[in-house]
Amino acid sequence: MTVQNIPDPPANIVRQILIDASVGIFPTGSSSDSWPIYVSMMPDQPTVPDNTIAVFDTTGVVKDRATKTGQYIEQFGIQILIRATDYPTAYSKFKVVLDAIDIIKYQNKVFNSTTYKLHNLQRSSAFSLGQEDDVRRRQEFSINALFSLTVVPS
Repeated sequence: MTVQNIPDPPANIVRQILIDASVGIFPTGSSSDSWPIYVSMMPDQPTVPDNTIAVFDTTGVVKDRATKTGQYIEQFGIQILIRATDYPTAYSKFKVVLDAIDIIKYQNKVFNSTTYKLHNLQRSSAFSLGQEDDVRRRQEFSINALFSLTVVPS
């Protein structure tokens, strides 16, 4: 079974999609950042704002086969965490993230000089993880999804 290799982590590609949709920004390390989007971590240092998004790579599924090439296409797993100071703020940003990812279908996205074709995104219904146990009592939401992408030949 041949599975197409992609050179970039899917979470990085999804973060760029969210940044391009003005959902958040690339983290600069400043506490004044407005909705920084991290990959593979959600830091908790004083220089990181409470209102933060993180994208993680999770378990994917190999299931589709391209008819022209015979290659199997992997659906990559991602999780998007949204953390905010209060429930209404977290819920509002959660809806913005959903709107941004729900339109992923048959789009081309250039990332690190590689053009990817995003075929579709299937997400679970997103849900609240509730309130953190620490002193700040921030709210968190989670979105889990599978999506497929292939490298567009140059």
